Amino acid sequence: MTEGGQTVALLEARSLQVRTAARVLVRCLDLELRAGERWGLLGPNGSGKTFLLETLLGLRAPAAGSLAYQGRALADWTPIAAARHRAFLPQDNAEPFDSLVREQVLSARHPWRGKAGLTAPEAADQAVVVDALAAVHMQSYADRRLSSLSGGERQRVALATVLAQQTPLLLLDEPLNHLDLANQTALLGHLQARSLAGVAVLCSLHDLNQAAAFATHVILLHPDGTATAGPVEQQLRADTLGGVFGLALDEVWHAGSRYFLPAASAGAAVLPADAGRIRR
Repeated sequence: MTEGGQTVALLEARSLQVRTAARVLVRCLDLELRAGERWGLLGPNGSGKTFLLETLLGLRAPAAGSLAYQGRALADWTPIAAARHRAFLPQDNAEPFDSLVREQVLSARHPWRGKAGLTAPEAADQAVVVDALAAVHMQSYADRRLSSLSGGERQRVALATVLAQQTPLLLLDEPLNHLDLANQTALLGHLQARSLAGVAVLCSLHDLNQAAAFATHVILLHPDGTATAGPVEQQLRADTLGGVFGLALDEVWHAGSRYFLPAASAGAAVLPADAGRIRR
């Protein structure tokens, strides 16, 4: 969708404020997520990352400001239309029913399967399930029960369920939880491929180096409630990140990539012998 020759944002927030009864988590956030972008959401524990994602999703009302999907106020979207526009991976994925893996992933097709998703699944839905499980390397687990899976395997099923919803906007709360390094790398690679195909991704992350390698843009939640958003090169700076996380950091370039490590004064950091250190 375009307007005046410019692509309309899949998600737009203006002067958004998020708060709990006790404090303001996000004071004033302006944000535009467009097709093909990958956003990392970073901040210390308790800074409000989950609250912000749930607000952007529409599960929580903002304390102030406005939200829109594709130029339309979020309040104007029906639940089915919104479910066809954005998918959400919560931080905790406890399932109340011990279903088969394929049944769990198939549940994501409900927004596309007629009124209330009550029509029988079609071959196209089954094909989407197969593709989603293959994307997280879980296709051989399709007939396993959720109760038989490890925490990491359950997380991959949850990710497959989100992918099977086939929305242009993905909001993911700590998608790398419980995953080993190989599966973390594979998932970020798959999300990157989806973004190159036109999907917008916003995910909370804890690893600064994964965010630096993956994201095109970053939202930083500061301890005082300030929220800044913009291209990754502007947001991920050692001095800024040090203030956000309360830890002195070194910015290191190695093999053409940028890394952030605790500064020597903050604790021992082992660097590659040929790494170029930039202390900020």
